[in-house]
Amino acid sequence: MAEAGNQTGQSSAQQAAQSGQGGNTGQSATTSSQQSQQQTQQTNGQQQTGQQQTGGADRGATQAERPSDLPESLWLADKRTIDYGKLNEIVTRDAADQVRRNSLPGKAEDLTYTLPKDFKAPEGVEFKFNEQDQNLQGARALMHDIIHGKVTGQEAFSKMLGLYAGVRVNETQAIKTARDAELGKLGPTATARMSAINTFLEGTLGAADAKPLQDAIWTAAAAQSWEKLITKLATGHGSRFAQNGRDGRAGQAVDQKTYDGWSPAQRLNYARTGDPDRAM
Repeated sequence: MAEAGNQTGQSSAQQAAQSGQGGNTGQSATTSSQQSQQQTQQTNGQQQTGQQQTGGADRGATQAERPSDLPESLWLADKRTIDYGKLNEIVTRDAADQVRRNSLPGKAEDLTYTLPKDFKAPEGVEFKFNEQDQNLQGARALMHDIIHGKVTGQEAFSKMLGLYAGVRVNETQAIKTARDAELGKLGPTATARMSAINTFLEGTLGAADAKPLQDAIWTAAAAQSWEKLITKLATGHGSRFAQNGRDGRAGQAVDQKTYDGWSPAQRLNYARTGDPDRAM
């Protein structure tokens, strides 16, 4: 009975020992699992860090490329960066140009009709602008367009020539109008009287020599003076243009009353021939 009890106690002790060994084995398994998880986390962290570093490198490479909207002239290819020096020059130049543009006249009327300080008119001559002159107004408008770059080069020069031509045409027209008004004072026979004078001058001097005298007849007074001169040449001393040997009464003078009763054409015929009969 005693031996049976001892055997039973040994068996229980062995079971307890085995049970203790089983508990240690469970703890070891738990510890091993925790270490494995930690290693996995460390590996994942390293992978994430590597990915972040790789992403940063990609962005750096992108920044080193020339932006598509940046001109090549502003890109330093060897340094793979923007040429900020040249960019600053452009910005500064544009700012200066904007300042200049802001100082320009906003409209043509802002330009004043002012002569330069070095302009000097001949002594005794006073010049004054006629601000109602269309050519003058056109010159101001053209200058405004040139200042703002709306017209340049040959087009601008041609427009200037057009204004100059307009001035000359206006001057010629003004002179003709004034002359017509003066000669109109000669009355309804003004055209015939002027024709007689011109024909007399051409017949006496020839067309080339007569032209300067004809062009100088600008007033009614000048025409009347020529008529008086022609009358004296043809009457008081007889005709100085008579041609001997011709039929009729060539060289015969006529009285003033008869001469005054003739038309301009008759006076001219008499002045040219010296024959009273040819004046009829």
